[in-house]
Amino acid sequence: MKIIQIVGYKNSGKTTLVSDLIRRFTRAGYRVGSLKHHGHGGKPDVIAHKDSDLHQQAGSVVSGVEGDGQFLLSMNQSHWSLRELIERYEGFDLDILLIEGYKYASYPKIVLVRNEADLSLLDELESIIGVVSSCPIPQQHTFQWGEEDSLFEWLLKFIDIDMTGLVIAGGKSRRYGRPKAFETIGGQYFYEKSLYVLGNFCDRSILITNEQLKNRFQSDIPVFVDSEKYQNYGPLAGLYTGMKNSDADWYATLPVDVPNITASVFMELLKGITDQAQAIVPVTDGQKQPLVALYHHSVYETIEALLNSGQSSLHQLLDRIHTVYLEMEDADPFLNVNYLSDHPDA
Repeated sequence: MKIIQIVGYKNSGKTTLVSDLIRRFTRAGYRVGSLKHHGHGGKPDVIAHKDSDLHQQAGSVVSGVEGDGQFLLSMNQSHWSLRELIERYEGFDLDILLIEGYKYASYPKIVLVRNEADLSLLDELESIIGVVSSCPIPQQHTFQWGEEDSLFEWLLKFIDIDMTGLVIAGGKSRRYGRPKAFETIGGQYFYEKSLYVLGNFCDRSILITNEQLKNRFQSDIPVFVDSEKYQNYGPLAGLYTGMKNSDADWYATLPVDVPNITASVFMELLKGITDQAQAIVPVTDGQKQPLVALYHHSVYETIEALLNSGQSSLHQLLDRIHTVYLEMEDADPFLNVNYLSDHPDA
């Protein structure tokens, strides 16, 4: 299920655009769900004194009513996180979930800009993949109001990218002194943070680790170990293992020891995908970051040939394929934790 947010200030046209996209995606054969944040305070309006409302007043946590093929469901609890709500939608076999609002969440988003005062949103928000604006702005994938046809065609390309997230968690952590995957930040294990970031835009994710750690991960995410033939070949072997065990068009790689990473980094990388590109790699302060990158499935045989020749460097792979390098000014998301003193909370 691909998730796209439509965000903007009040009266920016969010509901109009979401409704238009629902119609377009539905006509194109996609199963679409929608979720709107009720930003006016209080609970959303319900039909008072109807049977399902009376059930809730009596204490029902979940109440529903069905008639002539329409099923209305209402659930009550003190607070819903966006993640909890999305989990409910995952049971409906949807292709796309359009979310109106929740602008500070980190899912791929289209930002609506009605005037220059709204431009501040482009600096405040993360994971922006496109903008619909009434003002001319120098940003990639910007559409004017009235260009909904072009926006939809571009979104179709984004939706149709089949992406597997690969969490690389097989390092020995010798310099750190203990497995970094199970260090914590913000109440999450490092590996959980990596899974969370990839979950914002990937269709599925898997963990690549070693024999010693494979049973320690508390997750329903599939866990794989490099084949004995390629063990100790580092992240290149991890990328090979991921591609071998999960069919996809593209693979997003992320190690467990970059706890400052955000989904916004990958939103920028997604913009670099072309018909010719085989890898999209960020560059910060002149340093290539091949572990936080996107790789096309067409590089599988090249990886296998490198491994069979005893090569284990991702840089050697990048030299042999069509690699797109994207300069990124902010190096903080790529902070690599090698020693205890490198931990952001140290």
